[in-house]
Amino acid sequence: MAARLAEIARQHPHGGGYVQARDATRAAFEAMPATASVEERVRAAGLLADAELKLGNVEAAIPLFQGVLDRLGQLPPESRQGIAITTVFLLAVSHLRQAQTDNCVKRHTGESCILPVAPTAVLEDPSSALRAMPLFADIVRNIPPGEPLHLAAKWLLNIAALLVGSQGDLAAELQIDPAVFAPETDFARFENIAPRLGVATLSFAGGVVADDLDGDGLLDLMVSSLDTEAAIRVFRNAGVAGFVDVSELAGLQAITGGLNLIQADYDNDGDLDVLVLRGAWWRSTGAWPNSLLRNDGDFHFTDVTYLVGLAGDGLDSPTQTAGWADYDNDGDLDLYVGNETTDDAVFPSHLFENVGDDTFVEVAAAAGVTNDRRAKSVVWGDYDDDGFADLFVSNYQGRNRLYRNDRDGTFTDVAGQQGVQAPEASFVAWFWDVDNDGNLDLLVNGSQPVAMSGEAPAVWQIAASRTGQPAPSPSSRLFLGDGTGGLRDASESAGLAGVRFPMGANFGDLDNDGWLDHYLGTGYPTYEALVPNAMYRGLGGARFEEITFSGGFGHLAKGHAIVFADLDNDGDQDVFGQMGGMLLSDPYPDALYENPGFGNHWLKLQLVGVEANRSAIGSRVRVDVEGPEGSRSIYLRVGTGASFGGNPLRVEMGLGRAERITAAEIVWAGSRTVQNLGELELDSAYQVVEGSEPVLLALPRASWR
Repeated sequence: MAARLAEIARQHPHGGGYVQARDATRAAFEAMPATASVEERVRAAGLLADAELKLGNVEAAIPLFQGVLDRLGQLPPESRQGIAITTVFLLAVSHLRQAQTDNCVKRHTGESCILPVAPTAVLEDPSSALRAMPLFADIVRNIPPGEPLHLAAKWLLNIAALLVGSQGDLAAELQIDPAVFAPETDFARFENIAPRLGVATLSFAGGVVADDLDGDGLLDLMVSSLDTEAAIRVFRNAGVAGFVDVSELAGLQAITGGLNLIQADYDNDGDLDVLVLRGAWWRSTGAWPNSLLRNDGDFHFTDVTYLVGLAGDGLDSPTQTAGWADYDNDGDLDLYVGNETTDDAVFPSHLFENVGDDTFVEVAAAAGVTNDRRAKSVVWGDYDDDGFADLFVSNYQGRNRLYRNDRDGTFTDVAGQQGVQAPEASFVAWFWDVDNDGNLDLLVNGSQPVAMSGEAPAVWQIAASRTGQPAPSPSSRLFLGDGTGGLRDASESAGLAGVRFPMGANFGDLDNDGWLDHYLGTGYPTYEALVPNAMYRGLGGARFEEITFSGGFGHLAKGHAIVFADLDNDGDQDVFGQMGGMLLSDPYPDALYENPGFGNHWLKLQLVGVEANRSAIGSRVRVDVEGPEGSRSIYLRVGTGASFGGNPLRVEMGLGRAERITAAEIVWAGSRTVQNLGELELDSAYQVVEGSEPVLLALPRASWR
């Protein structure tokens, strides 16, 4: 594997395609004949400036863009205006990008580039932002309101003004209502403490796992990057001392790249293993192997991908999504990898059956789950509650699939029958029990459709959506399980309308009220995509309210993998965001938002399967509580949450204002054995081995305040 990954890094260095495009554009520009017209030269200079910008070479891009503007007077009137507007916009973006690099990256603090901007987080060096603002203002004044480019420029003008602390000084026709960026409700603000704890790793888009990798009771972190030369990073949770980088100890220096990570104990030995996913967005050139990292104990991992049959001829494909489940109920975990079929190649998705000797056999065609579309999210869940895991595949630029498990090793796509084929421009998805009725529900997040040539940058849709105007990209779709094996669309009343462009996402319970919340890591590759990541609080009854700005989650950097995890073992969930974009100069330090606490009760359960898979993935937990508001039941399924970010497999459940736990029940995956746990103690952690009495755990605590 090390040799193969080194070859990939040589052939496909991160940003290599943009470097090649820039070099070709520069060669064409420099080779232009003397007979070329002024318009041809100006257009060529603009293309070269844009190519430099995509590489992050702002110092080279700015004078090229300025040179185009200086020569506009020499152009025919009919072509002058279009070139002028586009060039002014890209020049403004160049300056704003420079401002972000100079302040939010080079002078990074935990408050950097988070909306609303704290007084201590106003840009220390505002010069580049101040150069961008009048350029955006010119576009706003010269393009009719409601036009996409007008909205895009107005949005970025206001973002720049917020970062320099001067939004209130903008003229009325330039200003977006400050209420758009104001705290939405009374909700405690979370502090980004990643720099203080040593986990503000400068990353490109990648994955994250938060779980107990060494069995000491504290949740550790593993992060990856799409950079083909960047090794996997592992951070040991050292309690009050924060996190310690043990990447060298992990033995993964040669294991590079990876746009996503997902963990499970695939060999049922009691140690959590991690799958690394590669090749997404590279089309046919991204037919790369994934990596299965076997946990050898004491933070050492071995890449066993080829040994277990997950890589090799016909198996290497571009992907960034996969899911573990025991679909055949034999007690070991199987794996589905959602691959990317695009217009230049067909890459069927793969279903790997675990044959019980720590090896896998590929059976997707026989099972009827090849998908043959551009898979962007893979999630397992027993939506019809028949005891067998079903499979949802979110397809970018294509209809989604819901593969019902036929309980004989095959699946049937019932997405059309269940009404869950849309949205077609979808991305991240997950199963959860959002209304606590015992039935699995499904959330599918709309994403950004591919921009057509000549269209305005897609950030205009964020501006439109957040200011109450229509935008063409889809909103999230929430489908509720009806208790009879069906799913019904409950999107209209959910409070999730609006365009957000999520890439990474996950869910948990921030305030321990027993209702699930979720966080969207938003953005898209190019530099003008300065949009706040978005947090939604569950209100019960499958309804949500946004708490992005109230909770301090409105980070402007590209958000990718997300986890909800009680990293300090104080009873409430913190949030870790793997940040950074795709372009060569768009890395960003990762974020860790510490939960300030809400005073509600909680319960943790570490489940250990015996007949079920050792990780207990797919098992259902129900806890009945009594409190001031009467009796209620709270449900969770064991798993890593959404498709982009690995929540811990340890169950972390909020119990609200409960006064006591009256009953607790586990329905073990695979065996469907029902185990009653009795009256557990509030604010406690237990290990539950399948078929045995729960044992109280004394988890080590950390205090980072």
